Amino acid sequence: MKTPRYIISIDAEATSLHGSVFAIGAVVLETASGCWLDKCLWLTRNHPHVNSFVEMHVLPALEKETATHSNMALMRDDFWRWLKSKIALSGSIVVADCGWPVEANLLSACVADSPDDEMDGPYPLHEVATLLLAADLDPKGDYWHLMSPEKRLRKHHPTIDAEQSARIAMMAIERINGKS
Repeated sequence: MKTPRYIISIDAEATSLHGSVFAIGAVVLETASGCWLDKCLWLTRNHPHVNSFVEMHVLPALEKETATHSNMALMRDDFWRWLKSKIALSGSIVVADCGWPVEANLLSACVADSPDDEMDGPYPLHEVATLLLAADLDPKGDYWHLMSPEKRLRKHHPTIDAEQSARIAMMAIERINGKS
């Protein structure tokens, strides 16, 4: 497998598995250097009621963050613009930990907001879980031990989750390529 030049990793948090996305994190990892070229968070506090899992696990991870947008549509619009600009990077791939259902719903909502852009999304959207399976690693495994203790405490923060997914994707690609 050819190692991509950039891994663009996205993670979204929604009110429930099939609910409305209210927080998006994204990172761009330059694979040769292992350096982050960009880390972003888009967040609105103007969202419908969240389910008990989100209330217990996700909202605490975001409690210290300032909302970046007054509503979900504006948040999606800014994210979509950012994503389209990053997809244009030569040699990039876009990953999500498990893209269904949350990130898939987010991307569908972005296209619904901008129907003229329906061909501009991440194609293909690669799943980290599938890369792990191809690398003969457990796609349902807990790889949080690879993160710093400080970041492990912030699991379910979308930018930290996106960072984690990018690192795991790189680890899987290296293993597939026989480099680890």
